Amino acid sequence: MHKDTTIPAAEPFTEEQIQRWRRLQREKAEREYISDMEEARREGLREGFEKGINEAIKKGIKLGIMQVAANMLAVGMDIRQVASITELSEAELDALKRGV
Repeated sequence: MHKDTTIPAAEPFTEEQIQRWRRLQREKAEREYISDMEEARREGLREGFEKGINEAIKKGIKLGIMQVAANMLAVGMDIRQVASITELSEAELDALKRGV
């Protein structure tokens, strides 16, 4: 004899159960969307902050080099020598010397 291996039929879902499931799925999707957007915002802020800090550091270094170059020129150092030491172009140094 063969053993009966059929799976018993499940009770059909009620309309209320279907609506509840849909609502839960929608709420879950909304939470995931909000979470993803918040993470993207945090990442954007972090990247922007890092970029801003790096640019500020570069600008500060450049200003410091220009101040040293201005002092070197003020004591009569040759412009080519100052350019070689500071790695500023002679045009930049010339503008610095003229006070532009």
